[in-house]
Amino acid sequence: MPIERINQFFVSNDPNKAFLIDLSSQELVYNLIKSQLIQDSFVPDLHDPISYAIQYLKAHNDHSICINEIAYVVNMSASNFSSRFKKQSGYTPKEYHNLLKIKKAKDLLKNKSVTDVCYTLGFENISYFIQLFKKYYGETLKQYLLHIYQ
Repeated sequence: MPIERINQFFVSNDPNKAFLIDLSSQELVYNLIKSQLIQDSFVPDLHDPISYAIQYLKAHNDHSICINEIAYVVNMSASNFSSRFKKQSGYTPKEYHNLLKIKKAKDLLKNKSVTDVCYTLGFENISYFIQLFKKYYGETLKQYLLHIYQ
């Protein structure tokens, strides 16, 4: 986690301490901005196909969805849908869907095993699930679970 790394670098005698603290601080700010964008940036407008698709993804974030399925729901071609979705949200439909599922995973991990959460959310590969979790939260599942149970 960036905050822990900042603390470690702060007390270290590393000659690159200032650079490493700066780099970790940038990562922390990036992660905060990215998570805030997902929470606040989308106000549903059911007349806008992308807003509708976002609501559809939120309602179906516990299983796998293919781009063609969503494009069909909003009456667009898959390529046009993907392009407009990325332009409007900053994420590909798949990235956004995965982010929603990983956010939900944090809550589910409080009561379920990693394997159960992985399969509950529609991931077929535990390694991929773990990799996505680290990508979006900057820490491994093991590190996250240690924080929960301390």
